[in-house]
Amino acid sequence: CPAPASNPPAPKMSSNTFKQTAPTGSTPPRGQKSAEYWNHEESKYDVRRIEEDLAGHMEAFVEEALGEPNHGISTNTEYRYGNKGSLCVSLDGDNRGRWYDFETGEGGGPLRLLQHRLGLG
Repeated sequence: CPAPASNPPAPKMSSNTFKQTAPTGSTPPRGQKSAEYWNHEESKYDVRRIEEDLAGHMEAFVEEALGEPNHGISTNTEYRYGNKGSLCVSLDGDNRGRWYDFETGEGGGPLRLLQHRLGLG
């Protein structure tokens, strides 16, 4: 897919930090509220790293988010969605993980695609 004229910025996500004071996947002891069990102040979610990881698994991610592509006009390097393929998702090269919707003029990375799909902005 052709990249948009300028790559849109990464989605605006809170840079809230989170510190686990308990082992991952554990639950608070009986009688203790979760807010008391978890301290949300130290480690960070790295949005750039999440985007890179999702781009590395773009085929599976986009099929989960959007369903099956239009196989009649998709290729090994890009998935196309819609009757005319107006939503294009790059699966290879420098633009791997980038998408562009020619109907709306929107595009971006994997997290922005999820926002677009869910109508979150």
